[in-house]
Amino acid sequence: MLYNNNVIAQNHHTNNTTSFQIYTDINNETILTGTDGAKWLQAHNDNSLDIIFIDSSDDDDDGNNSSLFTTEFYQSVARALKKNGLVVKQSGCSFMQQSACLSTLKHLKTYFSSFGLYATNVPTYVGGDMSFAWGTNGTPLNKAIFRNEYESIKCVHYHPDLHKASFKMPYSLQRKIDSI
Repeated sequence: MLYNNNVIAQNHHTNNTTSFQIYTDINNETILTGTDGAKWLQAHNDNSLDIIFIDSSDDDDDGNNSSLFTTEFYQSVARALKKNGLVVKQSGCSFMQQSACLSTLKHLKTYFSSFGLYATNVPTYVGGDMSFAWGTNGTPLNKAIFRNEYESIKCVHYHPDLHKASFKMPYSLQRKIDSI
């Protein structure tokens, strides 16, 4: 998904060259589109997006989605974002797919002054923990100030300390991230 004041969902299908509109809200402020995300980003290098969320499949090395793991793709991401924009990319399970996490971070380091991982538990995902790589030239995501403005809301799962802890990686992984 790519976000600015509008929301655009991008799906990457190499065999599907069509673009189709999925949803538009009544004020044309939210638009969902299905298309080839890598090609869409190449055409939108105008530094207009605030946030890009990438929920890609794993790199399969056979061409089906390999365009989402290239230097050109990350270059397109950087060009599409505003100066202080943020990219977040699903990066698999940091325990079982550590090389994928580190590869994504190496790409992000090329274009962003701050980058890192955060993790959350996804019980339905193999390995349980899902990691997300992030990059920005703005305020580092792991240094953002978290305020619990909704203390009166009794959440079942969310807790500000849990939120902050999601940016902490096991020492073995953190050492590898620090060496990038």
